[in-house]
Amino acid sequence: MIFFAGWLTLGALWFPGALLADAADSPEVRKRSALAIAATAAGFLALGLFGARPTVVLGMNGHALQSAVGGYGVERDGCSRKGEGWICARYVPEGSSVVRYRVDVDGAGCWTATRMEVGGGKSPKHVSGCATLIDFVLG
Repeated sequence: MIFFAGWLTLGALWFPGALLADAADSPEVRKRSALAIAATAAGFLALGLFGARPTVVLGMNGHALQSAVGGYGVERDGCSRKGEGWICARYVPEGSSVVRYRVDVDGAGCWTATRMEVGGGKSPKHVSGCATLIDFVLG
């Protein structure tokens, strides 16, 4: 993953420089270079938005939501659908236990969870966050 990020970053820095090296030749080359740089920037922006909010494209699934809400590996089967929402497990390190949460998800993949158990130890009553591409990969 680190290799890929480095390769992508180096490519993003090299590409505009290589295009601009020939840009002094003619106005047509400069125009094409500027267009290619703008397209590259738009592509990186689109990839960043997809990484931050993949649910808009991929939709939500129980495994990705479980990774986002409770962390990877807490519940092997992922979150389960319950009516309009989801039921997910969240590990509580202070009590070394797993607590169930009712989770509501919006269209962008952001979620709000409310603890179902009355006691729940030191687990927070409400938690919230958003599913990212990492949750889809790990889930």
